[in-house]
Amino acid sequence: MWSKLDADGVTDSEYPFTRGNGIVGGYDDKLITYGGYSASVYYDVWEFDLRLKQWKQWVVSGHRPPVRIRMSGEVAGHHMFIYGGYDNEYTQTGAKQRDGDVDMLNLLSKEWTRKGEDGF
Repeated sequence: MWSKLDADGVTDSEYPFTRGNGIVGGYDDKLITYGGYSASVYYDVWEFDLRLKQWKQWVVSGHRPPVRIRMSGEVAGHHMFIYGGYDNEYTQTGAKQRDGDVDMLNLLSKEWTRKGEDGF
């Protein structure tokens, strides 16, 4: 059965803007979300603590992935992986550019790595 999770004590500046087509994965009693879009394309990382029912935006380091939408992703171990998707630019033919890169976010160090860097 579905139930709504209300965040306790949240103000407008303390949660991500409403969006679709981002990545969400579970890790250590938390939901980690990356990217998505509504009126804008986002490439931020947020955490929702399922026990405390609170949002927190992450400050991340490393090689941040380029802005993209409709990507695929998965959380495995203490890493979030994102793959593919489209950038937010149109080609001369009117089609969006595809992105075939793989990026990894270490959920412990909060550092991004791009495939091919640092042994990944």
